[in-house]
Amino acid sequence: LALLFGAMTAVIALVFVAMLLRLRAMWLSRRRPMHAAVVVLGDIGRSPRMMNHAVSLANAGFQVSLIGYAESEPPLAVRENQNITVRGIPPPWKLPRNPKIAYILLAPIAALTRALTLFCTILQGGNKGVILVQNPPSIPTLLVARVYSWFVDGSALIIDWHNYGYTIMETTGAPRALIKLASVFEHLLGPTADGHLCVSEAMCKDLARNWQIRGARVLYDRAPARFHQRSEEVKRALIQRLEREEGIMRYADFYNEDDTPRADRPPILVSSTSWTPDEDFDMLFAALRNLDMMLLSKSAMGGAPQPSMQLIITGKGPLRAKFEALLKTSPLSKIDVWTVWLKADDYPALLGCAQLGICLHTSSSGLDLPMKVVDMIGSGVPSLAVRYNCIEELVSHGKTGLLFSDSKQLAQQIQQVVGSFPYDTEKLDSMRDRLQSEHGVRWEEEWHRSAAPVILSNIAFYATTSPTPTTSPANISQGRVAAKSPSTDEKKSKKA
Repeated sequence: LALLFGAMTAVIALVFVAMLLRLRAMWLSRRRPMHAAVVVLGDIGRSPRMMNHAVSLANAGFQVSLIGYAESEPPLAVRENQNITVRGIPPPWKLPRNPKIAYILLAPIAALTRALTLFCTILQGGNKGVILVQNPPSIPTLLVARVYSWFVDGSALIIDWHNYGYTIMETTGAPRALIKLASVFEHLLGPTADGHLCVSEAMCKDLARNWQIRGARVLYDRAPARFHQRSEEVKRALIQRLEREEGIMRYADFYNEDDTPRADRPPILVSSTSWTPDEDFDMLFAALRNLDMMLLSKSAMGGAPQPSMQLIITGKGPLRAKFEALLKTSPLSKIDVWTVWLKADDYPALLGCAQLGICLHTSSSGLDLPMKVVDMIGSGVPSLAVRYNCIEELVSHGKTGLLFSDSKQLAQQIQQVVGSFPYDTEKLDSMRDRLQSEHGVRWEEEWHRSAAPVILSNIAFYATTSPTPTTSPANISQGRVAAKSPSTDEKKSKKA
């Protein structure tokens, strides 16, 4: 509650500053450079969709300010793009929970500081044509972006709806009054945006039905080109380096002394996570225990011996230590589990070498889709995902992956798909083939088809008011979405 009130008090100072800046902007040249701000109030390096937006805008000729917490290093596609400037925001304060009086006093100051810092960061880089904001988090992002676009330079505000902020708060045990206020805040400011993107068809329908946002465009996540299957040579070099630098996997389990692949090499399973309560790690551990017993039973019955199955879980978060403690107290015999935080460019390479992906994501709203599965699809890796409302928009059960509801199902599915790897890969190969035939669209193509028209329609004003624009909005689509040329009658009317 204190955070909400702190964010709302920031609007008074922001409006006064913004009005002065608006007057200043009126005196600036009418020529508007094509600048865009991509805003995510989270770790930039762990926000793949917003990084993809930034790269697509930059490739279209925009000068992009990518704004967020600069905690993890972004991939090369972001770092080496000359049109992208990463503008880091200091991470939020870690407020003391006890004594409560200290939290009550400091929370409004922290919220005000965060709002002002975000506002000042958006100011950097000059006037904008468009501000693209990730939601959630909603507070204070929506308020700051809306105030800036209304009062500073008139830039178009586009919200990319990943989920609903208040539904995530419901999973944290926040007080009901606070959740209600957050819901009101989100419902009031969300519909005021000039354009809307969202991650699923189910969310698009919900925005129209419950938010009165009827112009939202579904932009499905697609893996960028850096996610693809890797050659045996790349796989060999990666396993060597990960063993040497990260201490995970053993080269000898996969390759003979002459560097040829072992006939009994184990499958590689990958799961990425933020180690937060919305993913059920107790279910994963129970599934691994069940699977371990299956593999031990198979070995005891005279099955072909092979090295332990390899599961790599990559990510940072609060529940990682608890899961690692479980593994130490109850070790597994036939499964090696590695927990690690990989570099931004090593994660796509690892996925490209894997046989199977595991996704524990459950949606707080039941309307969003997990980006980690998108990356697996781009890498040609079938995925096992938790079943929920709209997940079948992404994973076709039995065709491109499998859906599970409990630990027993997950264990059985892992055994079914890779339990006899590499001797029997019929099920695995079948799903890989379906992935290639049904999910051939990459991010750039999807972005030009779905996001470019929304951006184009909302920045057209800048193209008509700038006498010599450096970049035409039509370039956004690189020929896929052409700006409508004015007719002769329109030209005469405009001249008159």
